[in-house]
Amino acid sequence: MRPGRSGAVLAAVCAVAIAAFASGCAASQQSSTGTTKGATASDDMVCAAEPVTGSHIVETRCEKRSDIEERRAADRAAMDKMLINGNRPVTGVAGRAGEGTTMRASGYLVVSVTFAAVALLALVVIARLGLEQQSLAFVIAAIVASQVGVLLWHRRSPGSSQRSVKLGLGLVLLATVVPLALVVQVAARRR
Repeated sequence: MRPGRSGAVLAAVCAVAIAAFASGCAASQQSSTGTTKGATASDDMVCAAEPVTGSHIVETRCEKRSDIEERRAADRAAMDKMLINGNRPVTGVAGRAGEGTTMRASGYLVVSVTFAAVALLALVVIARLGLEQQSLAFVIAAIVASQVGVLLWHRRSPGSSQRSVKLGLGLVLLATVVPLALVVQVAARRR
């Protein structure tokens, strides 16, 4: 074959391939936009070209738009159920079992008693070990009491806002640590 003819044949084959590819894309775009004639809004088809997993081969799948919307709604419901509305703003719906708009006072009382008990226990252990790090007892007590507060918040009143619970826990721990620290300091001076 002569070089001139083979170039012409190659150009013709490329032109045919490009034309076939362009007509296939136009048909795919027409069906993916739902502009097929005679189709109503509820049964129009959506086509998507997706590669097969682990392959470079692309397959075109066409589905009814209503089926896709049903799957999306089911997926949203499943995600909401799994996340338990974790990343949604808290609205504080009162009246549901276990939910309220604020954390209960009994929860704050439990946090305060937990702080005092853990601090006193840690102070006794530190004194028995002969260490002079009494402030460590208050750090340990604050960690334990704040974790108890978070647990109570999640169990008893998840509808309350996180900011108000943090503020409340901080104020309760402050109101507990100041008198307890003063009592420990007075007791240490009497020895």
